[in-house]
Amino acid sequence: MLLLRGVQQEVGSSVPLTDLIARHLGIKASEILERLVLRKSVNVIEKRSVRFAYNVALRLSSEAHERAIVKRWRHFHALQKLHQGGARRPERTIGPAAAAAEATNGLNWSSVAADLATPSPPPFSPRRRNKVESSSPDAITVHEVDLYEASEPFSPFISPPLPAAIAARSLRPLIIGSGPAGLFCAYVLAKNGLRPVVIDQGSECSKRRKDVFAFWHGNRLNCWSNAAFGEGGAGTFSDGKLTSRNRSDVTDFVLRTYVELGCAESCLYESKAHVGTDVLYNVVPEFRKRLQQLGVTFLFDTQVTQLHIQPSAPTFRPSHSGGHSQPAPSYLPAAFSPLRDAGVIAAAPDHEVSQCSDSSRSPRHFTGVRVRWRRDGSDGGRRDGDGLTSEAVYGECDIVSDLCVVACGHSSHSTYRTLHEGGVKMTPKDWTMGLRLQMPQSTLNRVVYGKHADVPEIGAAVWRYARAHPADGRGVYSFCMCPGGTIVNSSHGDGCVAVNGMSYSTRSSSYANSAVVVQTKTHDVARYWGKSEDECSGMDALAYQQHWERAAFHAGGSDYSIPAQRLGDYLSGNPSKGLPKGLVFGQCTPTDLNGCLPDFITTALHHALRGLLRSHSRDGLFADDTLLTGIESRTSAPLRVLRHGTSFESCNTQGLFPCGEGAGYSGGIVSSAVDGVNTAMALLKTLVQRRALDG
Repeated sequence: MLLLRGVQQEVGSSVPLTDLIARHLGIKASEILERLVLRKSVNVIEKRSVRFAYNVALRLSSEAHERAIVKRWRHFHALQKLHQGGARRPERTIGPAAAAAEATNGLNWSSVAADLATPSPPPFSPRRRNKVESSSPDAITVHEVDLYEASEPFSPFISPPLPAAIAARSLRPLIIGSGPAGLFCAYVLAKNGLRPVVIDQGSECSKRRKDVFAFWHGNRLNCWSNAAFGEGGAGTFSDGKLTSRNRSDVTDFVLRTYVELGCAESCLYESKAHVGTDVLYNVVPEFRKRLQQLGVTFLFDTQVTQLHIQPSAPTFRPSHSGGHSQPAPSYLPAAFSPLRDAGVIAAAPDHEVSQCSDSSRSPRHFTGVRVRWRRDGSDGGRRDGDGLTSEAVYGECDIVSDLCVVACGHSSHSTYRTLHEGGVKMTPKDWTMGLRLQMPQSTLNRVVYGKHADVPEIGAAVWRYARAHPADGRGVYSFCMCPGGTIVNSSHGDGCVAVNGMSYSTRSSSYANSAVVVQTKTHDVARYWGKSEDECSGMDALAYQQHWERAAFHAGGSDYSIPAQRLGDYLSGNPSKGLPKGLVFGQCTPTDLNGCLPDFITTALHHALRGLLRSHSRDGLFADDTLLTGIESRTSAPLRVLRHGTSFESCNTQGLFPCGEGAGYSGGIVSSAVDGVNTAMALLKTLVQRRALDG
């Protein structure tokens, strides 16, 4: 097959892309037997020229024809280089180096030299960056032509396969969290013969959706089931971007899986693939059904409250007759039945189970968890730190296992506390905090696309911003930009308020929104708590984040309303008495946002926002009545659960595998899913090695 990189087609072209490519290559369109789009993006070179940029693979009628086209491309590419080198005599290019190049690339350098006398430009002209080479809408440019070799697709099976005997005598792995990392980890483990148990504090998707929208419409915040906790993770109520900076065979596997589950096929090749919350509502439950068919058990409305860590590995093995020494609780939700039948559930004892909580002690082995489940009809309370008030009706039990993947989200403060109490090593890391602002989408389209603003094929325009604050060099940039979307209240309890952006698949809202965030360093956390960076712990970083989220909670009226302000009032330091028109899911309270973030962030934001007002004073993208909401603090986890680089296992707890965004190793849906796949493969290899040693 042929590979064409950097194919650029003018927006509004009336000629099909295949015909344009054939015309450019000097062949007939009928000779192209197959066309595969590998990458597609929108390239805005100038407002007067908006182009689609493609990487395309073509299958022609014969391989010989494909090789001939590549040879001809290389010939004229070399000719172009000679033209750019100035008026040199042709014989200067014919020497030992040129002869070697001719032998390597199959180029006829004598012919290249002769063509220098030809005044007409070569038919293949590499595009020049940031320059429009043709104003005709029915013309394309091609950056490179080469032969295409498709790589082998990623296989989710380890090699050699996991022996059936090992799978049969292994305890069921536990996975904390049903976000992308947890779901894809469970998928790979199940494909290899294990039957993992996925535990999530939130509810399954349909119930979770009702809980979230009830809160947004003014009802009680459900501290167990909300925009942060539940099936699909926080990404279910977001912009639903399926993008990744690093494209690999695992990334392709993740994207293919999403397409199989119901996402559009364009997600495989669009550079900024977008799904939308309304599509994820259906995709996530479909994924759960597939996993359940593979033997995966899901425990929703179930919170892990304690890790059991002992100085020796567990000797218990599952038995069909139920071999645990302690009886199971008298009442268990129906979802727990497979675990009760396997004999891996025990009633939680009245006394505290002794455990090895000293993080410096070695060895430390994971042996199980204690979970607390929420019974039907309980909302977990509203204002309690853990969401477990006297209104909550719950039960608890112990689950025995020797393998656990911690794939919680970055909002799972209770899981962080459980890990800390269990002595699992964590460390602070850099992240960002800021505010989320709203802008009119039609104005943004006009600013970015110019005369092409109303062309439906290019979709809603995206706004980007990145600067370094002149005072201290901190990065100030846009984050999680949501074209045609809405601002949402993503609070989960703990007396903390945070916002996010969300959009549906059509991105048809009249407003766009984006966070503007500032880098927050580990030394900022240490300085705030009066410690050195070496003394600063992961829980210090979490407490720092919570401090500012609680400041936003109080600024909004201490009822989980979103604190909001006009941009002009924010810059002048005056509390807003009213709010401009906008689209926000959740109750808003006009207030002053200046006290909701550290001084260094507020100073950097003021500088950036004043600059935006100046630069967009004529086009109207930003104005004094631009809506600001706060705070945007969940850009990533403020800490990292330490793990080994190759085995992905906790640095000080055997059998525990930190994974995904909550553990500090990814950011976004796709990268979290990729980390879930990689963690599962590492766990399987570790399992085979240890079972082999056990005999």
